[in-house]
Amino acid sequence: MLFLIRRACRSWGKIVQSLRRIWEPTFGSPRMALLSVTLLVATPLIMLPGGLYRFVLPKLAILLLALFLGLLTPATSRLGRPTVLILAALVGTYVIAALSSEDLLAAFVGRWPRYEGLPVLLLYVGLLAVGARVLGGSSAAKSRQYLVHGLCFSMLILAPIAVAEAAGLRPLGGADDTRPGATLGNATDLGLAGLVACLLLLPTALWSKNKLAQIGAAAAGVVTVTSGSRACILIVVICGILLFGFKAFQLFKSGRPVHAIAAVAGFMGVAAVLSWSIPSVAERLFSMETVTGRVYLWEASLQTLSSNAFLGLGAGQFVDALPSHLSDAFAKNVGTDFPADSPHMVLLQLVSAGGLFFLLSVAAAVCTVIVIGFRRIRTAPLNEHKLFLIGALVAICGYGFALMTHFTSPGTTALVCVLAGAILGNA
Repeated sequence: MLFLIRRACRSWGKIVQSLRRIWEPTFGSPRMALLSVTLLVATPLIMLPGGLYRFVLPKLAILLLALFLGLLTPATSRLGRPTVLILAALVGTYVIAALSSEDLLAAFVGRWPRYEGLPVLLLYVGLLAVGARVLGGSSAAKSRQYLVHGLCFSMLILAPIAVAEAAGLRPLGGADDTRPGATLGNATDLGLAGLVACLLLLPTALWSKNKLAQIGAAAAGVVTVTSGSRACILIVVICGILLFGFKAFQLFKSGRPVHAIAAVAGFMGVAAVLSWSIPSVAERLFSMETVTGRVYLWEASLQTLSSNAFLGLGAGQFVDALPSHLSDAFAKNVGTDFPADSPHMVLLQLVSAGGLFFLLSVAAAVCTVIVIGFRRIRTAPLNEHKLFLIGALVAICGYGFALMTHFTSPGTTALVCVLAGAILGNA
C-alpha cells in the first residue's frame, strides 16, 4: 500500500512540475503564492447564500483551488522525508480502514455535513505541503506577512457578524432558537476560527509594532468570545495569560513594572468584561447541560468503538453505529432526534475513522510538528519568522486541545494544516 501511494505521489509530482513550467512564465510565482494565501485566509468567510449545503462545499471548492495554486508555486521549503513517510502511513491506514467498512462510498467520500472522506483527507495532507512551499523558510517572509494581514481582515469581517448574532440578531439567517456560527455554520467552529487567528497573531501583536496585527488579534478574540464556546474561550485565555505573562516578565526586567502589571491585568479584564457583558455567552459559561451531554456521548462512543478499535468504523459510519449503544440516560438528558455524526472528541473521532493505527499516525505527525517547532523557535533570532513560528505552534496546540470536545471541519482544519506545514518545511 505504501509503495503504491509513493508511486502515485511521484506521478502527481511530475504532472505538477509540467504545469508549473507552463504557468510560471505567464502569471509569475509571487502572484501565485499570494493568491493561494488569499484564498486560504478567505475560506472561513466563504458560504453560498440560500444554498441547502451553504457552508462546507463552497469552502472545499476554494480550498482545492488554493491547493492547486500552492502546488504550482516554486517552493521556499519542502516537507522532509520522515514527514512524508508519516503522511503516507496516515493515508494508507485510512484507506485500509475504509476498505474494511460496511459502506465504501461513505468511507471514501464522506457524508454530510463535512464530507471528510478520502478526498478531504488528501486535501489536508496537500495543504501541509502548501504550507511548507509557500510559508516555510526565511525567504517566505512576504507570504507570511500577507497571511497575517489577510487573517486580520478576515477577523475584522467576522467580528461584527459574531457580535450581532450574540446579541440575538440573525444577519445570515437561521432560527432564533439555535446557536448561529456566522459564516462557519457552527458556533464552536466559529470559536475555533477565532482561536487559531488570535493565537497566531498575538506574538506578532505583542513583540512588534504591527498595528494591524494588534487590531486583528483583538477582533479574533472578540470572535472567540462571542461564539460562546467555553473550550475555545478557556484556551485563548490560558494561552493569552502565558504570552502576556512572558511579555510582562520582559517589561519587569527592563524596569517597567507598571507596564508589566497593566499588560496582564488589561488582558484579563478585557476577557472578563467581554465574557460577562454578553448575556448569551455568560449563560453558557455557567451552563452544565452540554458538559453532561458530552460525557454521555463519550460513554456511548467508547462502547461503539470497543469492538472496532483496531480498524475503526470508517469515515461516515459513526452516525449509523452509535444509536444502538445509546443508554436511557442519554435519551432522557440529551435526546435521540439528531444522532451525533462524531464523538465530539478528536481521539475518538480518529479511531472511528481509521482505527488505532490511523490515530498513531496522526499522533506521530503532531509530535513531529511540536518537536520541530520547539527546535526552530529555540534556535531562531527574534524576528518576523520566529514570531510567526511561535504563533503557529501555539495556535496548533490550542486547536488540538479545543478538539478534545469538538470535531474537525474544513473551515477550521485547513488553516491549521497550512501552519503545520510552515513549521515542518525544510529550506
